[in-house]
Amino acid sequence: VKYNTERLTRMLNELLDLSRIEAGQVELHLVSVSIPELVMDVVEGFQASAREKSLTIRQENPAVLPLIQGDRDKLHQVLNNLIQNAIKFTPPRGEIRVESQMRDDGFVQICVVDTGCGIQPDELDRVFARFFRGESAPSAARGAGLGLTIAKSLVELHGGKIWVDSTPGQGSWFIFTLPIEPFSS
Repeated sequence: VKYNTERLTRMLNELLDLSRIEAGQVELHLVSVSIPELVMDVVEGFQASAREKSLTIRQENPAVLPLIQGDRDKLHQVLNNLIQNAIKFTPPRGEIRVESQMRDDGFVQICVVDTGCGIQPDELDRVFARFFRGESAPSAARGAGLGLTIAKSLVELHGGKIWVDSTPGQGSWFIFTLPIEPFSS
């Protein structure tokens, strides 16, 4: 009962988040954000879940990354959704890495890599669609199909882009970019 109550609460919160985003009612509260610190906070929060499932989760950052201007809570939510999915779809003894790097075009790139079940090629263009749940994913791992839609919307609100590359049976790479300078709409 407790598990189902928590699951329903998460689904309701995701629906509310998505409806606020789609209605244009989400404001970004821009602050200076250190991507390595943000990634470390999110990764640390998932260490216990990863250990329970016998997964390794780690981060790889260059020695220096510039601060970006972003909404720390919203970026935390993006990483949270991506890492949560990676844990959900990666079998025991698998690995999850969160890699960040500076690009030459004024963007920081963050990639969540897993050694999970992967995504079928014909599903790749739909993974960010509202309520989409892949057929190849184990049924026990399927959620409401809103987390990636929300992540995409939040990344785009920041002026970034998000995409996925995947090989069935080998894993997925969810990659997103964020501008160093604040995005003005």
